[in-house]
Amino acid sequence: MAFGAGGTITAMLLAHLAAVGAQHRIAAVTLAGTVLDSRTVPPDPSAAQAAVAESERTGHLDGRPLLTELALRAPDSLLWPQAVRSYLCGQEPPPSEVLYWLTDTTRAPAGLHRDLVDVALHAPLSVPGAASMLDTPLDMAKVDRDCYLVAGAADPLTAWDDAYSAAGLLGGSCRFVLATGGHAASLVSPPGCVGTGYRAAAAVPGRPTRWFAEATDQPGSWWNDHLTWLTARSGRLKDAPPELGGRGMHTMAPAPGAYVLGR
Repeated sequence: MAFGAGGTITAMLLAHLAAVGAQHRIAAVTLAGTVLDSRTVPPDPSAAQAAVAESERTGHLDGRPLLTELALRAPDSLLWPQAVRSYLCGQEPPPSEVLYWLTDTTRAPAGLHRDLVDVALHAPLSVPGAASMLDTPLDMAKVDRDCYLVAGAADPLTAWDDAYSAAGLLGGSCRFVLATGGHAASLVSPPGCVGTGYRAAAAVPGRPTRWFAEATDQPGSWWNDHLTWLTARSGRLKDAPPELGGRGMHTMAPAPGAYVLGR
């Protein structure tokens, strides 16, 4: 399971495994908020080149400017309410899973940023052999694993029909889910959260409008739908191991790990 740009990397890895005859190691894949073919709305080349130049200068892509860009694209939900509450009223923002998700940014190496921008600008994943990973030409159609695709209906960064295009590239059977909410709220969407919902149906390659007409509205969180889908592809239940690690790989710290204590 992978989110956003991580889904792009994961899809490329699956195509690499298919090319080297190791795809059997994967039972199924879930891609959330991921665009594999951005030809419908390609990014601005000049802005992309400027961003790549800045990451090459510093050696990494900082996640904080991306958070700022997201807030500017959805100011009515991510910018002005917080500004009024915190700056004008002097109130602390209420706890929010979505805000914690958004502010938990991470850096990316400059080389990875450059490659992801190249994928976004030139859409090489839509052409067999145009992209490569580990010196292996990639063909997304060779990825024949069942795939669960989920996107946000009001995502200002990832248009849902762009995310839907992955169904036309991957060779396996795809289920597409359109969740209510924006970039983060649609994916966080914990079960039991009031006001959540989604549309779900088997994907029809290249026909997002047809899928939308045939998909049915469902109340609640898409995570429950995902659990049902995943359970059918997860094999038999097994007892949990008595301890984490094994095969020479031993735990270094209790869950969730020492990294969360970093400041």
